Amino acid sequence: MLAEVNNNYDPRVILEPDQVQQQSNVEASAGCFQVDASFADGIARIGVVVKRPGAADSESCQSSCLAHNVLEAELVAILSALEYAWNARIQSIVIQSDSKIVVDALNLRELPMAWGTYPVFSKCLAFIPKFISVVFTFIPRYLNSLADFLASQARANHLCQSSLV
Repeated sequence: MLAEVNNNYDPRVILEPDQVQQQSNVEASAGCFQVDASFADGIARIGVVVKRPGAADSESCQSSCLAHNVLEAELVAILSALEYAWNARIQSIVIQSDSKIVVDALNLRELPMAWGTYPVFSKCLAFIPKFISVVFTFIPRYLNSLADFLASQARANHLCQSSLV
């Protein structure tokens, strides 16, 4: 049975060295997803890079959907990763995004002043208890370059596919 994730996140908390080691152990055994979105003219193009636990290769996914704004597009990218992990039966996941606002909102379980994106945000929150562990982390854009490239290519070429990288 899957356990519920601890919802007591405080971004001001400084982790002790043994807590950092525990978090590192969780991340090492988890599926890692790097996500990004490219938004223009009401369409979100999504890029997701998937590194399964113990796998030598990564997988990539590209998709597109309607969105109202960039924030919603970034949330759709994260929702895509959550859905992929659930369908692939990956029980512990780390989702990395270069959208600090989205990562902070998901970690705090609050999305202030963005009501138009709330339906996608609430879908993301509903997935969290289905996993043993879900970690949302912010990464700078330069470390998220492959997911960014996939989203940009999906937008430029109107792609929607999965492949092995």
